[in-house]
Amino acid sequence: MRTYIVGNDGITLCREPPTAANAGASNEELHAGALNGKRLLALWNALPGVEKRRKVGDRGALIDQLW
Repeated sequence: MRTYIVGNDGITLCREPPTAANAGASNEELHAGALNGKRLLALWNALPGVEKRRKVGDRGALIDQLW
């Protein structure tokens, strides 16, 4: 099973679920983080099976969808 961990430094693909309880960033950390729109858009477009976007639109809504 593939597990994607979204963190402040990007998306990490793991073949097995992580054992650490705090392996990725929380939703609050992503909202408070300094990720710019281009980086958020790149994170979204890197996910498999999602409809690719050209514009961020609402930053908060995009972060919630990533989460």
